[in-house]
Amino acid sequence: MKPDRRILLIGAVVITASAIIMGLREDRRPEKSGGACCALFANPVATPLLAETSMPGNGGSVAATATTDRFFPDWAAQAKFNQPVRVRDTESAVGRLSAESKEIGLKDLARMHGHLCDGLVISFVELKAALLRLFPDGVVDRTDLRVVSKNGPCWVDTAAWLTGARINFQTLRVDAAVGDGFIIQKISTGETWEVRLKAGVFPEPQAALENRIRDLRAAGQPVNASDVDRFEAMANDLIRHLLNTPPSELLVLTARPAYRFQFNDLYGGRGDIINRDLQPLPAATNHN
Repeated sequence: MKPDRRILLIGAVVITASAIIMGLREDRRPEKSGGACCALFANPVATPLLAETSMPGNGGSVAATATTDRFFPDWAAQAKFNQPVRVRDTESAVGRLSAESKEIGLKDLARMHGHLCDGLVISFVELKAALLRLFPDGVVDRTDLRVVSKNGPCWVDTAAWLTGARINFQTLRVDAAVGDGFIIQKISTGETWEVRLKAGVFPEPQAALENRIRDLRAAGQPVNASDVDRFEAMANDLIRHLLNTPPSELLVLTARPAYRFQFNDLYGGRGDIINRDLQPLPAATNHN
């Protein structure tokens, strides 16, 4: 190899090695706020935080990831009566009822529903109380339930998630007449409970503001952003109240011993033909 080519090759190697060393040094420096290297960590909602946890076989603590979820604030997670529901399901598509239970909590509901809101929390508190009446041992069999709910996203989502009831299985009836409560029935025994909030638990000013916002949007009119902010603050105050107050102070639970579950009112027997084959009385005894 010619001397000039050797010099060029050695120079290239030195430059490459220097670049690698500088890169390693940069990796060890603290990140500066606002730099491009911080883009991955710019959003505190999506960024996993490092937490110390014990890993098997390591004999000590190592860094592991834990997610901070903005959609479920600490004040909700730490609320006194925010306790999960224990449920049992079948083990597979054609499986037996599992001998083990699992937990479903309010955070699971919020994740599936899309957000935490007052309607979701009302539904959670109501259904949980009724389920504990039907399953006093504290483990809910989600294969053995039917529910009546109003047609609200919070209500229907919570009913389906907590109880296993589904419209397509004809175990979830959607009926506006039930209002802001639920009727829930244990299929195997017929035991049925109706649950709803006590009068005065839901604040009237909040109800009035929500109705005003919905009426404006239904009419195609704009809504003031400050009204939405004010409503959300009211809803959060209500959520705090619901999750930190004993259910006995919030709810009315009523047994419905003779309740007959009907999936919908679109189909049924024709009542005006039940006596079509009844023979008339003889003329002498016909009182018509």
